[in-house]
Amino acid sequence: MKQLCSRPPFHYLILLIAIILSITIFVSRHCDAAELDNGSAYRVTYAQGTVFLTCQGFYNGQYIVLRRNLLCQDSFANPAAFARFTHAGSRATKVSLTNTSAGNISKTKDFSPERGESQNFNLLIRTLFQQPLLVPGNNLLSYKLLLPDNSVEQQGIFEVRVDTDQRYCPNWFMNSPNLNDCQYGSPFVCDEYFRQSRCL
Repeated sequence: MKQLCSRPPFHYLILLIAIILSITIFVSRHCDAAELDNGSAYRVTYAQGTVFLTCQGFYNGQYIVLRRNLLCQDSFANPAAFARFTHAGSRATKVSLTNTSAGNISKTKDFSPERGESQNFNLLIRTLFQQPLLVPGNNLLSYKLLLPDNSVEQQGIFEVRVDTDQRYCPNWFMNSPNLNDCQYGSPFVCDEYFRQSRCL
């Protein structure tokens, strides 16, 4: 008796491969749906330099000249210091992000299900009243998409990398018609310094 061939026809193999690829692509897209719109890699450049400032003007009817050396410091984030959390196909109205790599820093923002994105999160700016969500190095972020009743619709984790570098800018000579710039200093002087020196 002639033995039947157990191998499936070639077109069935093609169909099976197509199904596997489709499932793989779907799962990959589903897993990658939660992310920041500016990507998962950031670089913060910390810059500093010295300005030799000369101020000239009138004080009590006399024309005087003052001089002051200012150490200017600033930072620049690439591609951005802020980002929106994006996730397609959600009905959530809020999203909470927690950085489990940095003492569980947590921030919650409104989320638009129509656009599939949140309000901007402060990722890298530190001020007296603001704390950034990210720290240098690898950041493991957990997210929770919250429905109007604060129940959790979806949750998960994703990773963001922050690299840093230091830039030393050239010394710069500047003039100002405002005596207060030399007496008290001014952030506008440093802004102008970085603009003129093209250090940032």
